[in-house]
Amino acid sequence: MNGQISIVRPGACDDREIRMIIRLARGKTITALITPENLALALTGKS
Repeated sequence: MNGQISIVRPGACDDREIRMIIRLARGKTITALITPENLALALTGKS
């Protein structure tokens, strides 16, 4: 199954929201809203 992940920060620089958009080959889209701090914790594995 092919897919695509996009990580974007819409709006102004002071916006506290990051959107992680996952597009699957079957036309399905999953969007997750996450804070920059939580994204950093998820990527580093630290809590």
